[in-house]
Amino acid sequence: MNRPHTITIYNSSNENYIKHVLKGVYWYGTDSINISGKGVVESNSINIIIDGEENLGKYISKESYQGDKDTYTLDTGIRIVYGVGPDITSLNELVNYKQISVFSFDINIVGSSLDNILILGR
Repeated sequence: MNRPHTITIYNSSNENYIKHVLKGVYWYGTDSINISGKGVVESNSINIIIDGEENLGKYISKESYQGDKDTYTLDTGIRIVYGVGPDITSLNELVNYKQISVFSFDINIVGSSLDNILILGR
């Protein structure tokens, strides 16, 4: 499967935001509004698949992350921007970018060709 998208992950360390641009990922889902019997309901669930040796090789656990610019970590609440995001000092600077906040994620790295990270965000 072709992975045509680029994302920017923002990790925070010592009150600074470090951006990590990952190319060759897959961003899919909807960001729509539905009208139901109970009013307006947002259904903005985005999934991101990260795979490939280069992208997975830069991932480290949140316990091991020290703010290194060559690695990234994941946790709930981390912001991810679709495309290449700017250098920032505050998350408020991302207001004009298509972005998600990580709701959940699964790390599926076991040493096989199918290794991946699956992220669910809103």
